[in-house]
Amino acid sequence: MFSFYNAGIHYGDLCRLKWSNIVDGRLKYLMSKSAKNNNPKWKNIKLRDQSFEILKAYRTSGTDDDYIFPILDNSKDLDNPSTFDSEKGNKNAVINKLLKEIAQRAGIEQNLTFHIARHSFARYAASQEMSVYSISKALAHSDLKTTQVYLESFDVKLLDKEMDELFSSEE
Repeated sequence: MFSFYNAGIHYGDLCRLKWSNIVDGRLKYLMSKSAKNNNPKWKNIKLRDQSFEILKAYRTSGTDDDYIFPILDNSKDLDNPSTFDSEKGNKNAVINKLLKEIAQRAGIEQNLTFHIARHSFARYAASQEMSVYSISKALAHSDLKTTQVYLESFDVKLLDKEMDELFSSEE
């Protein structure tokens, strides 16, 4: 849910978040470099009440250099990129397995993964009539076409709604 409330933050970025990334009620972090993202971008997101509620559950003690979410094994050298990537991948697999169990218990047929939070954010934002441009910026997509792919299946529902509204006034 933290990912959803914060414009679909990537799993790897969520793992890296430290308390020092929260500044003046905003979440500020450098997005992780990846094969598709060789030009990392700074994200600066205003934290919403829902995010602060989630954060309260994790801030018990510690310093600003501590990770917010206890996902990765701090006894490992997480500053080493290959160690970090290995640990991140292993824990992501565990989280996705747990999400599948939650989905099964809840009767959700869709394949749940952590990445679904990004798609869910984009779809929710579109349903609330946020512009595709703003959604693209929130997701830090370099190309508007990528955002359009996220919203492709949602476009049918939106078109139906707009067509209904268009012709409902003709009476």
